[in-house]
Amino acid sequence: MVQPGHSDDRTNNVRASTEGIMDQVAQTTEDMTDRAVGLVSDIGAAVRDRPYTTLAMAAGLAFAVGALWKMGHQRPPSRWEAWTARLPSGQDWLQRRWR
Repeated sequence: MVQPGHSDDRTNNVRASTEGIMDQVAQTTEDMTDRAVGLVSDIGAAVRDRPYTTLAMAAGLAFAVGALWKMGHQRPPSRWEAWTARLPSGQDWLQRRWR
C-alpha cells in the first residue's frame, strides 16, 4: 500500500507547474493569433489603398533579397582567369609579352 508523502507533493507541484505553463502557452498563442489577424488586415488595407506603393515595396524587397543571395554565391573563376592568376604577376605579364 502506498502512503501519501513526499513523492505525492512533488507530483502535485509538477502538475501545478505544468498547468501554469500550459495556461501561459494558450494565452501567448491567443495573443499571437490576434496580432497576426490584425497585421493581415492592415496589410490588406494598405494593398487596397495604395497598390502601386505596395508593388514598389515588394519589388524593392525582392531586389534586396536577390542581391544578398547573389553576393553569397560567387561564380567560380573561368579557366582563363585561373590560368592567368597562376602567372607571376597576373595578366600584366602576359600583356607585356604580347606587345
